Amino acid sequence: MLVVVTPEAAELLETRKRWWRENRPATADLFDGEFEGAVALIAERPALFPVALRVGERELRRILMERTACHLYYEIDEAQGIVKIVSAWGAVRGKAPQL
Repeated sequence: MLVVVTPEAAELLETRKRWWRENRPATADLFDGEFEGAVALIAERPALFPVALRVGERELRRILMERTACHLYYEIDEAQGIVKIVSAWGAVRGKAPQL
């Protein structure tokens, strides 16, 4: 399935990536690599991860990028044949993002 990133999620991802590069210089490229792996997994098996949130009629799933402690929230749009990444959120925050 095609994976797309919403503009809002792209902004959050850029902020998290910039923080990672500034604060973890020894592993500066880890965030990019882990994100690419997560996207590949989502594209191959989008329903693999359970529904983490329901917002109205939307069912949002979540995958954890373990090494960078970042959750990617996404929804499957079967009608369009795409998966939309709608948020990137720090796993250590202990609460879900505002969606």
